[in-house]
Amino acid sequence: MNARNEIIIQHLIGEMASNKYFINVLLHKQETLNDNLIWLMMKLKKRGEMKITDISTDFYMSPAAATNMSDKLKVLGFVTKSRAHNDRRIVSVRLTQEGAAYINALFNTYSYEQLCSLQQQISTINTSLEKIAKII
Repeated sequence: MNARNEIIIQHLIGEMASNKYFINVLLHKQETLNDNLIWLMMKLKKRGEMKITDISTDFYMSPAAATNMSDKLKVLGFVTKSRAHNDRRIVSVRLTQEGAAYINALFNTYSYEQLCSLQQQISTINTSLEKIAKII
């Protein structure tokens, strides 16, 4: 993947973060993984690494459920898990090259111009939703 597309994909994932609806629209054309697993891989692509506690907070689930999600992705080879050296209770999850390639492939069907347009439209929608939230 070229650097220009990588940058716009990073921005697009950031914009999509506030509304999971876009993942459903974007991805349900061909995907077999569930939305949460794909969404977790997108978050890992953007952030680089997440602790199990961060995953459980972001997904509003128990740490056990977050562990289960990351275990499913680990079996598929999409993430690695490691324990902190100073506190073995802390488990961090990272996207593998295979996981990053999987996420990139989801966007590869779109041209750079389409990705830019999508990112701009989602940003506009997010801004509108923020304005609505202030009113109510």
